[in-house]
Amino acid sequence: MNISCLFKNRIITVVLIYLLIIFMGFTAYVSVSLYIKIYGIIIKSAKVLSPVQVEYFLQNDPEWAAERLGNTDYSLAGSGCLVSVLSSVLNKLDISVNPKQLNMIFTECNIYDQYGEVIWHKIDQAIEGVSYRYDRIFFSCTIESLLEQGLLAIVKVRYNKIGVFHWVLIIGVAYNDFLIYDPLHVEKRPIPLQTHGKVYAYRVLVRE
Repeated sequence: MNISCLFKNRIITVVLIYLLIIFMGFTAYVSVSLYIKIYGIIIKSAKVLSPVQVEYFLQNDPEWAAERLGNTDYSLAGSGCLVSVLSSVLNKLDISVNPKQLNMIFTECNIYDQYGEVIWHKIDQAIEGVSYRYDRIFFSCTIESLLEQGLLAIVKVRYNKIGVFHWVLIIGVAYNDFLIYDPLHVEKRPIPLQTHGKVYAYRVLVRE
């Protein structure tokens, strides 16, 4: 084998090893992100961060409880947790809106799917100058960092740990646990995230 062929073979070997490493890394990323999406993770914090003051909107407030999500049969009372939480975050971004108003905007802009779920990538079509970001893989430090940047994480949980999926808003940290605003908590005060247990996803609204 001449030197040229030997060099080419080494190049091919290096490229194949590099591609294998990329493939293994991608596979690991997909596996971990899928695990979090399906099984969720427990996040806790050793830090203490005072809860941010937000406008509390209850999804079953009589003023808008019966409103339908888009053209679906789902109502704000039964399925409007995310709309309620998004309303709170938008008010924090100096966009004055309540769940009824936001639902009207989302309906007009076709932001809901057939199940009344918010189509995240369409949010900027409904609320000018606002977008969202997230990571499929996240940990306690991810949420801590967001809070320290003044960003509030909207997190997906199971209601009371075993119920349907439910969206709440992390607003601070205390007693070795994150503090949340829950649109179904009638007392309108922060409660521990561990009331609902594991987290399956998060999103953050940001100004563009």
